[in-house]
Amino acid sequence: MNLLDERFFSSELARPLRVLEVGCGTGEFSALVKNHYKDKVAVTAVDPSDAVLSANKDIGVDYRKGTIMDIEGLFDVCLFTKSLHHCDPLPATLEKTYALLDIHGLCIAEEVDWSRMETDSATWLTDRLDLIHSARCLQTRDAPSHMQYVHREGEHEHVTHEHNHQHRHQGHSHDHGHQHGTNRMAVLLDTSLTGPERWEKLGFGQSHRGMQTLPSIMQELHRLFGQENVKVPSYVPLFSGFLPMLGLEASDTGISVLKTFLAQEEQAVQAGVIRALGVNIVAEKK
Repeated sequence: MNLLDERFFSSELARPLRVLEVGCGTGEFSALVKNHYKDKVAVTAVDPSDAVLSANKDIGVDYRKGTIMDIEGLFDVCLFTKSLHHCDPLPATLEKTYALLDIHGLCIAEEVDWSRMETDSATWLTDRLDLIHSARCLQTRDAPSHMQYVHREGEHEHVTHEHNHQHRHQGHSHDHGHQHGTNRMAVLLDTSLTGPERWEKLGFGQSHRGMQTLPSIMQELHRLFGQENVKVPSYVPLFSGFLPMLGLEASDTGISVLKTFLAQEEQAVQAGVIRALGVNIVAEKK
């Protein structure tokens, strides 16, 4: 949200900022944006799964079940919070995004650059997962946890809920749990393998039917917005998001573990011990 502050709220706006979140799941991030900016924003959030039906309607967000293709109107910001790689076909999704954006509007996508993963990072991750698992804080099971997770902006921490849902765009369905669910993620807890071996067996970064790669996303953004208008301002820690997927217990202890893990991950990234895999992409319509 620092980007929104710098870009849109450094001076008084004549009207509320129009924000669309695509692939909102159960709607926690949209609620976070609305709660933070109050009447300064008008937030619409869409998701193709039934998960959106459980969103808190009292927060003031316009939650809708559907896809971006069902949305009309103009927006100042379109957000994809780790959902753009599920959109198939990608060109049609981003063409619709471009059409929905007003002039100087921003498409902001949180994505993952799996190519940045290397041996030291895999070992760092699995060493900590083994320790947390040995303390019986991970409740691995068929259904991923709805454990809370920490979203950090600057000096502020926000605790919201991890969501797991299907993404269906343009007639194709992708179960988020299939790619990131507990069954598949459990290989990260296999102590018979080294950290790098577990990561390789997990297969993140490999091509999956209907799953978009970061290069393909960047290529389409460059085509539509122009390469000079597409920026990658920052890489951010990602590993903490694996803990809810592995069934981190929904308790005060679990939340404390998650916050400590995130703090350690940020310190390790800053010290150059591991590499941040999360990538924030910003494309401006001019």
